[in-house]
Amino acid sequence: MPSEATGFWVGWDGDRAIKAEREYVRVRDDFAVIAEGLQLVVGAYLELGEFASGAEAFTRVSSKINPSIRQAADRARLLPYSNRGKGPELVFEDFLIGKPIAEARLQALADGLRPALSLVVDRSELGA
Repeated sequence: MPSEATGFWVGWDGDRAIKAEREYVRVRDDFAVIAEGLQLVVGAYLELGEFASGAEAFTRVSSKINPSIRQAADRARLLPYSNRGKGPELVFEDFLIGKPIAEARLQALADGLRPALSLVVDRSELGA
């Protein structure tokens, strides 16, 4: 731990911020590769009709990387950025927010629930 005499911004004016931004880009890019791979694997299971396997694959991988994503979001929040409302942590937080929704939808497919489509056509739309 730094001493109490060390201010919060000490060390952020030089190399430290540049190094932190470089590390963020590396972690963000690695996360993008993992997320894309997960999307491809789950998508392949769904195309094959293996809904339970797709749900299991998503849950296993996302649960395993969940603590790392939370840590990356917490650290990315400390980076200096100029675009208000578009902090670098949002890349990770969006995944964390969407994860339960995706798990629920995949589990519903695995349990045999299929989304129903409904089509409503008005006479005027038929040109009659």
